Formats: sequence, structure tokens, C-alpha cells
Amino acid sequence: MRLISALAAISSSLFICLTCALASVPQTMDELREVCLKQLLHREPRASDYIEKLHSKIAALRHNMTVRGALDEEKAQHLELKLDEIIMSAGTLSEDRLRAAVDLLADLSGQEFVLTPSELNDVRVNYSKICALLDDQIFVKDLDDTLLLHDQFVQHVLWRLWEKRRIDRELKHLEQSVSKAAPIPYGRLELLRKLQDHKLAAPAVGCYIGTCESDGLLLSTYRPSVAILEESTGATLTLEAIQLDLVNKQGQLVDLDTANYRDVSVCPPVSLWIKCRLLEGRIPSVNFNLPDCVPDSLLAADLVAESSRSSLLQEAPTQYTIQAVLEGKLDDYFSKNLKLIASTGAATLVGLFGKFDHLACSSFGADGKTPYYLLTDQKLAMLPAHKQHEEIICRLRKGAFTKDTDSELRKYYGDPNVPDGPERVRDAWKHIRAIGTAAGAHCVSYYSDVGPFHGYKKALSEHPAAGVQEWNKLENYWSDSSALDWLAVSGAQLEAASGKTNIVPPLTEFISELRTSHWHSTPVILTGIAPAHKEPFSEIKWLGFCFQDLIPVRFPEVKACVLEFPGKLTLETPDALSAFRRAVASEKYYKQNSRLLPSAPGSQ
Repeated sequence: MRLISALAAISSSLFICLTCALASVPQTMDELREVCLKQLLHREPRASDYIEKLHSKIAALRHNMTVRGALDEEKAQHLELKLDEIIMSAGTLSEDRLRAAVDLLADLSGQEFVLTPSELNDVRVNYSKICALLDDQIFVKDLDDTLLLHDQFVQHVLWRLWEKRRIDRELKHLEQSVSKAAPIPYGRLELLRKLQDHKLAAPAVGCYIGTCESDGLLLSTYRPSVAILEESTGATLTLEAIQLDLVNKQGQLVDLDTANYRDVSVCPPVSLWIKCRLLEGRIPSVNFNLPDCVPDSLLAADLVAESSRSSLLQEAPTQYTIQAVLEGKLDDYFSKNLKLIASTGAATLVGLFGKFDHLACSSFGADGKTPYYLLTDQKLAMLPAHKQHEEIICRLRKGAFTKDTDSELRKYYGDPNVPDGPERVRDAWKHIRAIGTAAGAHCVSYYSDVGPFHGYKKALSEHPAAGVQEWNKLENYWSDSSALDWLAVSGAQLEAASGKTNIVPPLTEFISELRTSHWHSTPVILTGIAPAHKEPFSEIKWLGFCFQDLIPVRFPEVKACVLEFPGKLTLETPDALSAFRRAVASEKYYKQNSRLLPSAPGSQ
């Protein structure tokens, strides 16, 4: 009887403990944030004062909004996001990384310094010199500590946390750090040598995992993808991708070796970013984006008022179109930048143009710059500009231009059996690839991506620029296997009326079309894969579905997944981290080292 009573007492105690544990599991974002905050204050008690000061700073910005308007609100939102990022990662970061995050929190809670235009220009000039020095020494010296200093520098300048004299001192410190650095370790060079004189090939079975670089500012390993995906979950990250818009807001071409190319205070050149990733043993991926004539996001019904949409439907600058590529107007640009990539001699992915099924829509007519809908309905050209734009947008949403008008879309360029837009795009791919061969970029694997919802007509009401026209088929972009090594498609989700998200219909449409075309043996990159919205509690089921069922079972053609992390995929809840370990990090299917094939001159 005593034994039975004891067992009953133990069972009762275990039940109470389990009930308490279940009751303490956070069920809402507020509860989760509270748990993470307690972890942060337990590990780094000094964070308490900084958080309080930062809340006061944010409140002051919003109190003064009447003076500076939207700028203060935007700054307040950015500070809140950064604070939230530090709080929510408290349970997953190592001691060193968490200490560095709280150090930044301390500075964020302090005074802000605004540089004059003259001071900012001086900072950019001197920072460019540091970037050139880093680029020159990155394969010679062990610059791990220097790269960490660099990342601290760009973040502090971006957040306006240092005055000019402090910035000058830190730039000098960076220069001294390079000069004092020891020679690069032999093992680090070995990682680079393994990637040299090879091209990336798809795994025979399985799928690479990579990440999208959200800002390109960070050169060290003190970035979330390494700190959380690799260190905390043990994932094998093969790829790291970055987007490069060929043209900045000032209408200037942007080279890989141009520092400060983004609309921020300072930013390292992509060429330096590439070398840093190669030294980590990763395959860097750089996507060269041409301007999109019909920016899909700008036409979204919930983002732009009906009265203002007419001004958004504009042609890209004539010097930066598919036709400009074919006419050789960008030859010098691509030759220079592909030579910069070739200088490393290492396997690299290069994306050409981005959303090629969108770009093809504006590559018709005798001039190669006429939108297809002006040929589909020639009466549109007779309308006044304002009326024309409104009519086009309205009809795009209703799918009125999806029919193929046959000869009118085929008679101005090349093969009369192939629509002119796709034919121009595929010839532009081949043209750039020939430039790459001449530049010695034999280790480059080329890809191009379709826009979200390619072929999926149900998306038109929200995404009127989707490539769903009857002529806009993958088959029409095929010339031969020398055009591209990979095809890419966005992992963007379709939001249904119910508010739920579903990747299956649009991705099924794309993969089905791929399987019945000449592209059927071309490996697929799924880019920007993440839930449609930032919802940490929904990530558990999403991870299991995507990585255990959708990709390996239904779509084995997908040979690389590039995660949108950090971003819409947060892994902020412990259960989501565990789900990622189970579904991705621990699965042999995704534990893929780079499959490299020898690349010889002329092999392209």
C-alpha cells in the first residue's frame, strides 16, 4: 500500500509539474516577448536600464512627430524592431554575441549625432579607402577581428551613434587592425581553394540551404544566419544570396566594387562581401536586377491609392532594358563586374535580370521596348497618357491581356514562331554569358528567376504584373542548355481571402510547366522562402510542411532553398527552433556540402 501511495503521489506531482509547465508556455507574442525579456535580463542584467532609456527615446520621437512628421515615426519603428530583435534572440545567442548585442543596445539608448552633408561625404570617402584596403588584404591576412570592428562601425554610423571625431578614430582603428593582423590561417585558404576552378552543380539527391542577405552590411560571422541557423540549430548553409540593383535612385549604374552603393550612410561593396563569404566556405550568389517596368509591389491594391497608380506604370530607363543588353549598351558594365567575380577563381552563382517573365512583357515591338498590351490592343495607344495608364492597370487586374495575339507579338524579332519578349530575354542571357566567358568567369553558374505566381491567373487581382499570359510560357525562353544552369522561382506565398497562406497552387503551376518543357532537367532554386507574414507561432507547421513534405516529396526538382531569414521566418519561439532542427538541420536531405564540378575555359 505504501508503494502504491508513493507512486500515486509521484504521479500527482508529475501531473502538477506538467500542468504548470504547459500553463507557462507562451501562447501570444506578448507572452513570448515577456519570456524572452526575462531570459535577456537574467543573462545580461545591465540591459534593463538600456531598454528603459530606449523606450523613452522612442516615446520622445513619437511625441515630437508634429515637427518632423513621418521621419520620426520611421526612426521610432526601426528602433522598436532592433530592440525586438535583441530581446527575441536572447535565448539563442552565445554569450559573446549577446554581449555585443547589449553593447549596441546601450549605444542605441544614448545620444544621436547627425552629420552635416560635408562630414558625411568625408566619412564615405575615407570608408571607401578602408573597404579597398580590406578587399586587398582579405585573402592575405586573418581579418576576423577587423571584420567584426567593421560591422560595429557600419551599424553605429547607420544608427547615428557616433559623432565625427569618434568616426574618424574608429576608421583609424580599422586601418591599424588590418596592419596588425596575422597571416591568414592555412585552413581558411583551404576552404577557398576547394571552391576554386569549380562550378556549383545541383546535388544528385537532396537540396542546398541558403539565406538571403537582407542588407549586405555585415561582413563578419556576427550575423543572425550564422548565430542562429548554424550555431543554434546546426544547419548546413551552402549558399548566401544578395540582390544588386543595376541602377540606384540617381539613375547611376552600380558596380560590385562600389562602396556606399545603397541609400544608407555607409555600406561595403558587394565584391568584398563575396570574398568574405568565400572564406567561410559558402557559395555567394549575386543577382543583377534590371529595373522592372511594372513594379508589382507598387501596384498592390492595399499599398497604393487608385488615383496615384497611373504615375507608376512607366517604362524603365531606355539604357537599362533587355533591348539595351542586346544592343551591347551594358557590355562594359557586365564585362567589368564579371571580371571582378572571376578574379576570385571560385564557384559563384550569378543571377541575370530578375523577374524575367515581367521584363519580357516590355520587350516587344520593333524597338524592343514596347509593352505587349499596346500590341494586344492598339487602341490603347490613342488614349491620353493618364487615361491609358488607368485603363491598363484596371485591365491587368481583370486578366484582359492574357490572350495570345499571335503574329503581332512575334513579327518584330528573330524566330516568327517565338514571342519576341521571351526570345529577347533568352538571347540577352546568352549574350551576358558570352561576355562572362570572354571575362574568364568560368566558375560562374548562371540563373534567372521568374516573378511570384508565374502562370497562376488567380493571383492577378492582387499581383497584376504576374507572368500569366498565354505567350509567357517557360518553353518560349528555351534555346539550349547553354543559356542558364539553374532556374529560380520566388517562394512568395499567395494570401487567400480567408487570411491563410498557401504556397502549393502557384508553385505547382510553375513546376508542372517546368516538367513539360525543355527545362525539365534544369535544377530549381526556390528563393525568398518564408511564411507570407511574420507569425512566429505558425512557423512550426509551416516548417514541417515545406521541408518534410512539399520540397522532398512533391517538388524534388527544387535543389536549393534560399531562406528569408531573418525576416518573415523568425524562429523566435523555442518550438519553431526545434521544428527547424527536425525538419531541416537534422535531415540528411538538407545536409548538403557543395557539389563542385571542374570548370575549364570554354566549358560554359
